[in-house]
Amino acid sequence: MFKFKEFTKDLKIRQVDLQQILHYSQASISKFCRGNALLSDEKIQLLIDHYGKDVVDKYITDDVPVTNTKN
Repeated sequence: MFKFKEFTKDLKIRQVDLQQILHYSQASISKFCRGNALLSDEKIQLLIDHYGKDVVDKYITDDVPVTNTKN
């Protein structure tokens, strides 16, 4: 699982910035922040490309899969 809300809060990332990086609507970004949707591996990779692997890896846990094929 990717701790999306914690990631954005800790790094002070605005939803508008994530919209540009992930190519999602504001409504979709809001779902991730609320924990109502999971990021796909492809979107996690976009975050890694932008913020760096060391930064993003801190917010990935093993308790739930990261991928969701519906994203």
